[in-house]
Amino acid sequence: MRNEVIIAGGGIAGLAAAVALTDAGYRVRVVEAGRMPGGRALSLHDETRGDAVDIGPHVLTSEHRNMLALLGRLGTAREIDWQPQRFITLVDDGEAIPMKNHALPAPLHFLPNFLRVRKLAASDILSARRTLYRVMRMNEADVLAMDDRDAESVLRGLGVSENFIDWFWRTVCMAIMNVPLEECSAGSLMRFLWMMSARGDFHFGFPRIPLGELFVPMATKLIERGGGSVVTGVAVRAVQCSGRGVQSVALSDGQTIETRRCVLALPPQALQGLLPAFVEQDYQLDRFRTSPYISTWLWFDRRFTEEKFWARIWSPDNLNYDFYEFANFRREPLSTPSLIGSNIIYSDRAAQLDDEAIIARTREELAEFAPASRAARLVHARVHRISMAICAPHPGFEARRPEVRTRVPGLYLAGDWLRTELPSSMESAVRSAYLAVEALAADDALTVRAALPRREPHGISALLAREKAAPRSSPRS
Repeated sequence: MRNEVIIAGGGIAGLAAAVALTDAGYRVRVVEAGRMPGGRALSLHDETRGDAVDIGPHVLTSEHRNMLALLGRLGTAREIDWQPQRFITLVDDGEAIPMKNHALPAPLHFLPNFLRVRKLAASDILSARRTLYRVMRMNEADVLAMDDRDAESVLRGLGVSENFIDWFWRTVCMAIMNVPLEECSAGSLMRFLWMMSARGDFHFGFPRIPLGELFVPMATKLIERGGGSVVTGVAVRAVQCSGRGVQSVALSDGQTIETRRCVLALPPQALQGLLPAFVEQDYQLDRFRTSPYISTWLWFDRRFTEEKFWARIWSPDNLNYDFYEFANFRREPLSTPSLIGSNIIYSDRAAQLDDEAIIARTREELAEFAPASRAARLVHARVHRISMAICAPHPGFEARRPEVRTRVPGLYLAGDWLRTELPSSMESAVRSAYLAVEALAADDALTVRAALPRREPHGISALLAREKAAPRSSPRS
């Protein structure tokens, strides 16, 4: 058995790293400051109803290759309810607009959806052609080149109409990137558009069991079977290093554990004061900003929709953006016929509202999509205020994202905010963990293959990507 690896943080990144290291023959000790593992994908039991609820509703996508590989290893991949045909239902002034994947070569598979939107003229749709062409030819170098500019100004510069910017781009930016369009890195947003448009089979899935149960119980069992442990209620206070690398880790319970290898699977704000000073100065941790959100849970005495998931088109008056009916995809019966979850994204704008006001406004927005909910009796409600959904992808974010390997031998980072060539997400968290495991093993002269790249594009997107990648031939003299 090789030396023990200490992992700080028991969220998705920390547990994914721990499982991969255990599989590679390491003994792992995961140290989680909270009272239970799960991190930002934590599930809790509501004390009043007894149902398990996530701290905020989450979805997976067909492009979550590393996350799905982890769930496959844990035996829970079958617990995802996929909707491959219907991409999402959008709600615009009370009108439900189903967005589907059509049998057209990518990126044209979404085009019929836009043609049916009454608020979009043909000129609005055509105004996006330059943006789409540019995105289809993007690579990571292009993402970084656009990173210092805000997405709103880039879209205007590419000739996108104000109507299409408002209807589509502002909606996508808030719902996916978790920041307003004018505050989002153009590189971050365009990368997501590439992922969504590159394949005609991009779709969403929903956990049939509470989100935390997808990965926490089985990951813990696998770690313990490998001789490791998952300890809660204890935080890493300091990482002691010498010129040769990591020497020990100091914990909040007074223990000091000697180790040569440590993975810090923590968000940037939790790393401040934890890293050696000469390492912390490399990362400008104070420049990372969080995107907070508020999640509302509503239990009703009747069900009033067959939809699993819908999102509201951007409006300056919006409170919530995405809604979920958990009764339509949870495997186990719930305590009431309906359990609605919703998210207020970038929620500083709602900070002055108390829980009662949030619940009342959430019900009003719910009724715009499902008028029958007005007649339903609200049995119970709770509001979660979450300080961080992701690190806000403001301009400059992509350039600041660090690599998993630090310049201290034996010290590695993991987390969705690291440089993974992915948007901050559960998928990015797992991929960062696998990259950290590969780096750690390589430094021990071992070969571990864990991290999976993005899937290759299809259709027209594939042709344009190959055209961009192909070297230009020299003109004949």
